[in-house]
Amino acid sequence: MDKDVLIGKYFKGELLNQEKEELDNWLAASEYNSVYFEECKLIWDKSEALNKDVKFDENVAWERFKSRKLLINSKKERVFIISNIWKFAAVFVLLLAMSYYFYYSTNVKWIEVNVGNSKISEIRLPDGSTVWLNKNSQLRYPEKFDENNRIVELNGEGYFDVEKNPAKPFQVKQTHALVKVLGTSFDIKSYDSLDRVYLTVFSGKVAFSGIVKSLNSEIVTKGKTAFLDKCNGSIVLTNAVNENISSWKTGRLVFSGETLSEVVEVLSIHFNEDIRVSDTIKDCRIQAVFDNQSLSEVLQEIQILMDATIEKTNHTTIIQGTGC
Repeated sequence: MDKDVLIGKYFKGELLNQEKEELDNWLAASEYNSVYFEECKLIWDKSEALNKDVKFDENVAWERFKSRKLLINSKKERVFIISNIWKFAAVFVLLLAMSYYFYYSTNVKWIEVNVGNSKISEIRLPDGSTVWLNKNSQLRYPEKFDENNRIVELNGEGYFDVEKNPAKPFQVKQTHALVKVLGTSFDIKSYDSLDRVYLTVFSGKVAFSGIVKSLNSEIVTKGKTAFLDKCNGSIVLTNAVNENISSWKTGRLVFSGETLSEVVEVLSIHFNEDIRVSDTIKDCRIQAVFDNQSLSEVLQEIQILMDATIEKTNHTTIIQGTGC
């Protein structure tokens, strides 16, 4: 997440645990960051004395800024004064950005949805868009979107079905990636434990870009998958779409010739269970469709298809067999 937004949320007392850790790490990274933070704090303290409803006129401020530059005559004065003017301009821009954020966050109620490990959640957004949150995911969105944008924050995995509105782009912000759409449906996965951010588009097209390296951007269209490397910000596009990418939402699992070891990997994630397969049958391939079936029902079908045996040891399920 952008450092200025993190700082702003800190002053408002709205930081999530993950965001606080991110801010602490950023502050500890360098002395410059600590100084920057203290300068922001000074601006915040000063701004508390201002009326909330004060509106900034950027055009007037910019004209004043340009007129001050015209008053500079000597070369020596020009170097010194321009340096100070740019410092003033930087502070002004920061104050303007922070003031907008504080004003907006003060006047708009933010809603936060946290989904635990036992269920998924369906959420209706203010614009009519729908979000399905996977387990162990969080979504933060305003009670009412502003006039120009629809912005939500996601940590974890979500399936979005976005209402089309070309005049009001929809954005999903995460720690490492940003998704911008006008109206489409897509699945995005960005858990802290993963090294990548995964995006699959089911309809329309999506602009996918990095936060750290915002110049890295790709347009992802229907039927394509992209992933962003959190370390270097690179984005890779593929035409292959995993049929089970949204199985957490639909409950439908499709296997078309995958090896049993690949199937077990999908089942372990889908059912949040430790499932393993013996080496004797791990390379055997399977074709099957499981539609909203329980784990015990799925295992029973695999047992019949592969002529296998199922053993449970503590919290681990092991599929064993003599061969394909």
